[in-house]
Amino acid sequence: KFQSTRFFYLFKKHNILVLIAILSCMSLFLYEQYIFGGRLFLFEDFGSDSVRVSLPTYIYFFDWFKSGMPLWSDKMGIGTSVLSHGDIIFDPFTYILFIFGKNGIIYMFAYMIIAKIIFSGIFFWMFLGKYKLSSYAKLIGAITYAFGGYMIVTGQNYVFGTIYTYIPLIFLGFEIWLQDRKKRLLI
Repeated sequence: KFQSTRFFYLFKKHNILVLIAILSCMSLFLYEQYIFGGRLFLFEDFGSDSVRVSLPTYIYFFDWFKSGMPLWSDKMGIGTSVLSHGDIIFDPFTYILFIFGKNGIIYMFAYMIIAKIIFSGIFFWMFLGKYKLSSYAKLIGAITYAFGGYMIVTGQNYVFGTIYTYIPLIFLGFEIWLQDRKKRLLI
């Protein structure tokens, strides 16, 4: 009983840090074979689109950044505006893949998913903060949202995972607008 009481005291005092620690530990446990076990998440995920579409696109965009970012490319289809892939360019999680260079992209997909899980939990916790809920209810809600089926299964289509991460911020923007009459976050 003493240990659980100490945990709840710690949580009340530093609840966001505890949430981040829980989300990080659970993510590492869930994806440990890809982080520590030497397996590639890219080849065992939801579908073959990752290998056939996502990996070549991310490698192309890495080269695109290094070449000065021209707005037109003949390498995608018959030729197209690079901004047609705005879902990748403007996704901040994309840049996690580029941390270790072009050859490291293939190893970083699990880290990108883990970052989305952690941020989706944090953003949902922030959204729940607009309601009169206990700290524990917000914690359970954030963990449940972060590890929901949509993130774990459909989130492996990387654009959908990003959408799932930002939905709580959109909801939070609506709540701030409706409750406080401030449109700043909604915009």
